[in-house]
Amino acid sequence: MFRLLLLICCLHLWNCQISNEKYIVASFGKVNWFNANQICHQNDMILATVTSYEQHLLVLRSIALNGHLLGHEGFWLGASNLGDLNSWTWQGLGIPLGYKKWANNEPQVDFIGHEACMVMGLDQSWYSVDCYSEYYFICQRPSNSANDPLYI
Repeated sequence: MFRLLLLICCLHLWNCQISNEKYIVASFGKVNWFNANQICHQNDMILATVTSYEQHLLVLRSIALNGHLLGHEGFWLGASNLGDLNSWTWQGLGIPLGYKKWANNEPQVDFIGHEACMVMGLDQSWYSVDCYSEYYFICQRPSNSANDPLYI
């Protein structure tokens, strides 16, 4: 039922993408990290994880193929320090960051102890930002899922 509602909304209200790719760019509206995570999960996906340079290139390719320019917006990825302020984890996989593409002076140390979530910025680097900020986002299909087209 949710997918039917999402499809109807996509067709009539939002700029949604149909994709056969592993990464799906959601550009129908900016949301906070928690809402982005929920939307991905409701569609049997996770917020995008980038565990290698090759995956980083795949994410950039998906953004470019969907007509988005990194020069205009940032995108939520699936990492945060929600479980431990001193450690970043890919939340959908439950693993710590191995490959890293942090911008200079990132992740920012928040002296008042706020949790932070990851955004791929305009320069293709990663930034730690307040999880309640609003950005577009990128979902990722599980590696064992079918390659049927998806609407999001």
